Amino acid sequence: MSSSGYLSEGWPLRETTKLDPSVTVELLAKGLRREKTGWHGQMGAKINDTAIMVDTLNLERARARSDFVGAVMKRLQDVEQGLYLEAVGHGNLAVVVDRFALRCIESLDAGEPFKRLGEGDKPAPRPWLIDGFLRSGEHTVLFGFKGTAKSLLALAFAYDIQSGSPRLGRQVIEGPVQVLDWECDSETADERAWLIAAGRGESKPPPIFYRRMVAPLAEDIESVRRFGEREGVVLTIIDSQGLAVGGPPTQAGPVLAFYAAAREIGGAILGIDHRPYDDGARQKPSPYGSVYKANAARSLWLAKAAQEQGDSEIHVGVFHQTANNYGLQRPMGFLVSFAEGAITIKPEDARELPMLREGLSATERCWLALERPLTTAQLAEETGLKPDTVRQACNRHQKIVRSGQDGREATWARLSDQP
Repeated sequence: MSSSGYLSEGWPLRETTKLDPSVTVELLAKGLRREKTGWHGQMGAKINDTAIMVDTLNLERARARSDFVGAVMKRLQDVEQGLYLEAVGHGNLAVVVDRFALRCIESLDAGEPFKRLGEGDKPAPRPWLIDGFLRSGEHTVLFGFKGTAKSLLALAFAYDIQSGSPRLGRQVIEGPVQVLDWECDSETADERAWLIAAGRGESKPPPIFYRRMVAPLAEDIESVRRFGEREGVVLTIIDSQGLAVGGPPTQAGPVLAFYAAAREIGGAILGIDHRPYDDGARQKPSPYGSVYKANAARSLWLAKAAQEQGDSEIHVGVFHQTANNYGLQRPMGFLVSFAEGAITIKPEDARELPMLREGLSATERCWLALERPLTTAQLAEETGLKPDTVRQACNRHQKIVRSGQDGREATWARLSDQP
């Protein structure tokens, strides 16, 4: 049994019972799901607004409910709430817990209730946990070929959030971060953490939570969810999603089971994934495996890297591919430098790196090519775009103007020196 003095918001099922004039019991439930042995989920108990107990149990098993009641009674005694023991009583609390569990099961069997969209106050937009990259409460995927520094970037962003000291050019919301790692061991992760800390000029890494994972996420979600809730985790990094799925990543079933489990974690999720080497014919790259790898994510970013042979630096461009409920964000660029005893990661402009420009939008590619006025045909040759695409892109860009005419062709130029 695990106990907690903290019951957060977001418990969809609640029931309050007054056992006597001085004692009120509130029971709460969430994360309920059907398994082979019955309905399982988290149940919490409050006595007079004091959080007493949180545990995961099979709601349909009388023994499990009885154990929960016993744990609450013991917890009351442990936290010196003994004055409530007589008023609560094991038998009284057992009746309340049984009734609440039955209500939960009936609600689950009936399915989620319908609601009318637009009722109540207008919800506030989700805040950016990492400005322009990752929104709170959403599942974002960063994918790319091997060697594109995906895991290092994820860990560097974890540093920014955990410490509240952004170094990567993006404002962050400070909070606890946990890393769920299927690829490396704790020794490798710890070594990376110290190397990045040295690159940041810090004496030691911030206290990021780390866990070496073996079982698929769907099979180990209970312990992950309980830990994240107890510690108030705001970001979970999953490295990598291919291994976290557990089954064949090309099959829809294991991938959908993975995403269903990930939704139970709470907070924001940054999933690291791989890009297949044979996707060159695709119009838009996507993670390896089932189409749900990309479609079930709320936001998808592609990492690309450029490195000269024998060079100790990697230029990394991160390009926004898809998003739900908001527009595509500007690309991000980073310079990753490896030295003896340190890894340094600094922001740079991905648009200025010729080897990464193919990941840019048509408008951005036209902007970068316009170091001097060019005709439509010249721009098409510089960017590799079709003339019609060039004309559309230049007309869309707020700071590209038609500067003249060269015969029958328009000439384009930058409106200013800044994009």
